[in-house]
Amino acid sequence: MNEVYFILALVFSLFLNACNAKQNSKNKELPAIVSPYLGLMPPGLIPKIVAPGIIATGEDFVGNVKFSPDMKEIYTIKKGGKYKDFTSLVIRYENNKWQDESVTDVQNPVFSKDGTIIYKGSEYRERIETGWSEPKSMGTPFEDRYVMGISISDKNTILFDHYESPDTKGAISYSRLKDGKYQPSQKLGKEINNGKPTAHPYIALDESYLIWDAVREGGYSDSDLYISFQQKDGSW
Repeated sequence: MNEVYFILALVFSLFLNACNAKQNSKNKELPAIVSPYLGLMPPGLIPKIVAPGIIATGEDFVGNVKFSPDMKEIYTIKKGGKYKDFTSLVIRYENNKWQDESVTDVQNPVFSKDGTIIYKGSEYRERIETGWSEPKSMGTPFEDRYVMGISISDKNTILFDHYESPDTKGAISYSRLKDGKYQPSQKLGKEINNGKPTAHPYIALDESYLIWDAVREGGYSDSDLYISFQQKDGSW
């Protein structure tokens, strides 16, 4: 796949004029962009390529694009061109322009609301002056689980998938923060955990809806996306 399709529905109150995003193959200097949306207007219902010349630069694969909350860092994975293997990269917005991409050990991060913490599996890293700290264990109820996907709401509820054992199907559980500690996890009901496997949750910041993927009988492909809306009584 040599095109990245931007499917995020981001809404901004102010968009400024920006330079056209072009890159000369002999000159790696990236353009100055003053808009918080990489110089582009948000797409409507038709997907568009993300920032040609900045993110989409002709590789065979570009994926797992993640923006920091302040929109000044982009983390992605690429393969093709000068990257023979899948490579994790970061692109930073500094001095009023996007800098050249650089290799990073941060892969597919999930950011805290203020951008000072990133989560990956059952570990987290804190932002420090030189970048990110070494990975630290999130402790119970996460450390004894194989976690692939994790998502955090503004209410400090963490949803995550896990495998109880190599022979059982995956499930999505949640844990709430109370008195500075995450409480023992609980599995979501059969409305969500109905598939083999059920994984990669994304919870809305206000917890109004949940998106995940699962392999279910009657689905359209090997794995499909599903959405569920939280009711007034807290059920899904």
